[in-house]
Amino acid sequence: MSLKKIELDGIQMGYQVFGDASEFGEHNITQFYIGTKTTIKRKYCLFGKKIIKVEPFNVFTLYINIEDPNYTKKDIRELIERELALLGRKSEIERGEIV
Repeated sequence: MSLKKIELDGIQMGYQVFGDASEFGEHNITQFYIGTKTTIKRKYCLFGKKIIKVEPFNVFTLYINIEDPNYTKKDIRELIERELALLGRKSEIERGEIV
């Protein structure tokens, strides 16, 4: 998986655009990643060698193609900033800062 890099307000993120077309039209999503996560699995469920995978950590997904020329830089920036604000709010709730 090759990630493209983007920086917004000092936050380094990687992103990847996925697209699909069906009889109902074209569907695009962009997944954003910050950091990595490590998962450990066994080759045969409970037995076999341990397989260690280091994968990028998906923090949020936008259901548009951010590389689409129909969107302005301002539009894309607003969408990403909103998702980052929600991500910050999620960490506030985990710390007990409800109001």
